[in-house]
Order: sequence, then structure tokens, then C-alpha cells
Amino acid sequence: SHTVTFYDNPLATLQILKQDAVSHQPLAEAEFTVTTADGTRLGDNNGIYTTGEDGTATVIGLQPNSAVIVSEATSPAGYILNATPQDVFCQGKQ
Repeated sequence: SHTVTFYDNPLATLQILKQDAVSHQPLAEAEFTVTTADGTRLGDNNGIYTTGEDGTATVIGLQPNSAVIVSEATSPAGYILNATPQDVFCQGKQ
């Protein structure tokens, strides 16, 4: 008798948080573009993720141990766009 065991790593999740720089209150309606390092847009909406009332947007289904780039595409009304992209390493769970 033989046993073959397969171990599957879970996909990674990334949460984006948008806040007022002074009050730290969450900001809705900020749009972010999420891409891989080579510029491939992720997700079902051409890489666009929009923050909800809690100021967050969640990116699911990322490959473990991969790098993504998050860029603010549209700021909420009354706010200045933060044009600095952020590199994120989505570490897999061990």
C-alpha cells in the first residue's frame, strides 16, 4: 500500500486601506490599479479596485510569494491623488 500526499498553498489576499492624511478617517471611492511587476492587471475589473465606506478594497486570489504594484488611479472628491506606487510582496502562508 502506498500513500501520495499533495499540499496546496492557499492563495494570498491583499487589503488596500485609504485614509485621510490628517484625521486617519477611512475614505471611500478611491480607485487603485493593481498589477504584477510586469504590468499585467489583476482581477476581473482590468486591475481596478475601489475602496468602500470602510476605506478598504480587497484583492483576492494572488499567487503566494509574488510581488504586485498598487497605484492610486483616482482619489476621492476633495483629495489630492497620491501618485507614489507601492510595491507589495504577497508572502504565502507556511
